[in-house]
Amino acid sequence: MNYQEIKISGEGFLCDGMYVPKDSGNRHYLMALEDILQGSVVAPEQTSEEIEAVRQIDISETCRALIYAQYSQEDQRNFLAERTRSTTTAERQAEIDQVDSWIMAMVDLSRSSRAGSVQAHEIIWPDPPSVIAP
Repeated sequence: MNYQEIKISGEGFLCDGMYVPKDSGNRHYLMALEDILQGSVVAPEQTSEEIEAVRQIDISETCRALIYAQYSQEDQRNFLAERTRSTTTAERQAEIDQVDSWIMAMVDLSRSSRAGSVQAHEIIWPDPPSVIAP
């Protein structure tokens, strides 16, 4: 055997960490084919654990980006500070509660989706409340 580990990688192989394009004129490609014919196992480029970790990170980052697109971190801090003031009107408190509920719904959906098998682009994210500015 020429290589200890052969993985599929795009339009070629990773042979012991070296990228080898699928090219019949490439000696490393021919060596990899020889190994495969002799019984070497060809593994996927990423393990299922690595693929799952990437999926979960993608969902978390998508959720975060959607929240920040509507309510920046500064806006969220302002909402929190405003909630603790005794001068906040009942109407404004209701608006703050809408935003808090939406953010929590986004976070909950993100968590539950990471536990499943859906991809970030498949999730139907809730629309933000009509309240945009603090």
